[in-house]
Amino acid sequence: MTDEYLGDLEKTSIIAELFKVDKNKRDDNWISTFLENVADASFRCGDPQLIKGPDGFSYFNLLLPEPNQDFQCYVIKHIAPWLTENGIGVVFDATQNEAEWIFSSGDILDYVLNGKFSAEVEPSTVENGSSEFVEEKLEVLVGQPSEKYLPQKTRALLKAFLEAQGYQEPKILIMYRKNEKAISQELVFDFEEIKDPEKINRLIFWITWFLPRTYTITGLQSSDFKDSFRSL
Repeated sequence: MTDEYLGDLEKTSIIAELFKVDKNKRDDNWISTFLENVADASFRCGDPQLIKGPDGFSYFNLLLPEPNQDFQCYVIKHIAPWLTENGIGVVFDATQNEAEWIFSSGDILDYVLNGKFSAEVEPSTVENGSSEFVEEKLEVLVGQPSEKYLPQKTRALLKAFLEAQGYQEPKILIMYRKNEKAISQELVFDFEEIKDPEKINRLIFWITWFLPRTYTITGLQSSDFKDSFRSL
């Protein structure tokens, strides 16, 4: 095993000290320090290696090394591509009711795409209907997401997952909306075939788990862009 694969033990020590801080005292500086160091730190794997979270998704079970004990080393920057290809998140020091930190599959994808973790942002949103486009008179450009934005393997994971939830023909487009202040980018799902608003909300929640937190996810039950949607 090479030193490179072992990861950075100094950063492992930083993570260990961070985990000693009470959760109610973990401020923005704590989060920033954690995200800057966690990808290079060395961890051991729990038993079992993969666990199912309360949300039903799979997580790689990582623990801090034990002092003076040999361990098989796992470094997030090395296993991240495999995690994203298989739709697996990461959980640190999981117990029955809580964990030190949780990364969704989308958080890991964010790291793979950008070489770093993004700080947490506001949750994604759902928009039912398309009347806002007319009422706000926004300038809109639509197309299909690039491989860089939405890799093929992530598309395949989303497609398989949504089909398993009864969404038989998932379709998407990328939308750029311009208003007086800025240009927003949204990944839009065509939910015309789904009549239950609660189910749409559940699907949006699940979709966000596979994608970076910085992405805005929108669901439309009807729109002026029906011909622009393409199969996921």
